[in-house]
Amino acid sequence: MPSGFKSWLYLYAIDDKRRCMNLGQYPDVTLEAARDKFEAARKLVKNGIDPLEVADQAQEDRRKAPTVSELFTDYMIRHAKLNKRESSWREDERLFKVNVEPAWGKRKAADIKKRDCIDLLDEYTDRPALCHNIMKLTRKLFNFAVEKDILEQTPFTGVKVPVEL
Repeated sequence: MPSGFKSWLYLYAIDDKRRCMNLGQYPDVTLEAARDKFEAARKLVKNGIDPLEVADQAQEDRRKAPTVSELFTDYMIRHAKLNKRESSWREDERLFKVNVEPAWGKRKAADIKKRDCIDLLDEYTDRPALCHNIMKLTRKLFNFAVEKDILEQTPFTGVKVPVEL
């Protein structure tokens, strides 16, 4: 560009329409990374798929993905309130609001990784009973999300409570 701005672009045609896909800005995106993005997009175009539409769909899916707080609300409505006693689901709600929501509430549920689970539980190693209760609640929450096909997998696979009762 006349301004000195440098960008990697992929120009292609799909359904007789000319399209332009921005692969990134130089030097933030290296030539190697731009080539990798180009190859992936070129394969889609060869199969009759518009890579810009794929990217837009992925961005829309990401925007619609539930946060941990939204997932917990769904869990409470569709599982806990239907299958648990009132005292039990109220305790789950209190436990979540006090111990889990401050750390994870605004994060996308799909972004929670095994390391995050371990870190959360490690915060409560000085209180073994609370640590076990948090583990039970969060593991149940993510198993619910997998059951309802909200998430592909649970981050709690292989996670153990760091302290014994």
